[in-house]
Amino acid sequence: MSMKQYIQFMFNTFHFFENIGDADKHYYYAQEGLDYLHREILKNPQSNMWNDLTAYFVKNSNLSTMSFTSINNLKKMSIQRSDILQQYLLKKGFQLNYSFPPRPKSFRKIRLGILREHYQSSSDTFASLPIFENLNHEIFEIFLYSLKIESSPIEEYCRKFADHFVLLPLDISIQIQLLRNANLDILFFASNLTAKLNRALTLLAMHRLARFQFASICAPFTSGMNTIDYYLSGNLLTPLPEYQEQYHEKLINIEGSGICFQFPISDKVSDSHRSRQDWHATKETIIFISGSNFHKIIPEVRHTWAKIIAETKNSILVLYPFNPVNWGAYDSKQSLIDALKSIFSQYGIHENRLIIERPLPSIADVRSLLKMADIYLDSFPYSGATSLIDPLSVGLPPIEYEGNALRFRQGAAMLREINLSDLIVTNEKSYIQLAVELANNHQKRMDYRNQILEKMNNNPPFLNSKSFANKITRVFQEVVEQ
Repeated sequence: MSMKQYIQFMFNTFHFFENIGDADKHYYYAQEGLDYLHREILKNPQSNMWNDLTAYFVKNSNLSTMSFTSINNLKKMSIQRSDILQQYLLKKGFQLNYSFPPRPKSFRKIRLGILREHYQSSSDTFASLPIFENLNHEIFEIFLYSLKIESSPIEEYCRKFADHFVLLPLDISIQIQLLRNANLDILFFASNLTAKLNRALTLLAMHRLARFQFASICAPFTSGMNTIDYYLSGNLLTPLPEYQEQYHEKLINIEGSGICFQFPISDKVSDSHRSRQDWHATKETIIFISGSNFHKIIPEVRHTWAKIIAETKNSILVLYPFNPVNWGAYDSKQSLIDALKSIFSQYGIHENRLIIERPLPSIADVRSLLKMADIYLDSFPYSGATSLIDPLSVGLPPIEYEGNALRFRQGAAMLREINLSDLIVTNEKSYIQLAVELANNHQKRMDYRNQILEKMNNNPPFLNSKSFANKITRVFQEVVEQ
């Protein structure tokens, strides 16, 4: 295998893991390989061979696969990737550092920039909207920056809250100069800077473009970049001081989960009429369901879910794991289906108790499907955030497995915000036990359903963008006033 093939395999390809422990093994092999690449690339800045490999790594590196491992601290890997990106950009003649003049006293407002590749329908857009939607324009002057414009209802909605909507040109040098000329106090990177899909924004983020630069939960772990000053989170998500060690940025926590979504455009349910009978389920059948993304359903999750179905008489498992908007295509779609059937067979479960739904066209369709189920099974160690809104919206009790990193705690933090910590567990045994217990207790499910619907109808913190705006206003003011 050539070095380029190795980089492609270890750092670019989304892997389908077949056996328990494979995801973590991949991480350890990748970290060992990155140690070597990092050392040799930085040691040989004049080597044509290593410069060629550096360019290939920059183009193809994607740390997203590491998100699905149980490794909580990915800071070393992120910093090493950042070091390689830095050397590549410096060799290309880019000026990464930049000294902004003192903030002019004439600035009455905080100049806030939000940078995304686009403002179309996506989880990152829904998570970004609360950052600027309800900010006070007497305090902030808001700049929305985008790499492309594709007029849509959501983009038009976002534009309403900006003082300036700026389409960045294609040339990165011009992008850099344009952003620096804006003399921004704060630039907020509202995208996943660890993913290949956002390479253009990742290279921009390697530059000093504003006095202060922020990342947030759009990136599931630290950027590792010297130019990102702060990572915005919540005290229920990344408690300080112990979680600071996972971040190269300074971790700033607001009260609560630090998670907030806004879904501004309602959509209609498709004309298809669904019922439990479509799954050959009766009123007595217990329907477990999950919308966890394909990549999150690692072997450990598959086996745990199979154990739950095996222990619950007259139960089925329904999955809708294929959503190409957020994580890309699913080349291993059939592999997941085959693996689940094989595991079901190992536990003596007939494959007709496994239902794989096609991709659903809208949020309304997802929620219509969820109304037919009894219990929501979230993935672990990487839990849901956006995807958890849907079962909660229809009163479906979720099982949340809480870990020790931001991406392992999202769902649990959201449940804590609405006082439903009884649905949070910290190990597989408790996860299975709680799922089976709920399956065998109809009244308890109904009690949770009523509690959840009451909480959701009262504008919970993770959907309250006005309250969120007040929290981040204080953060931004304190940072600028320093």
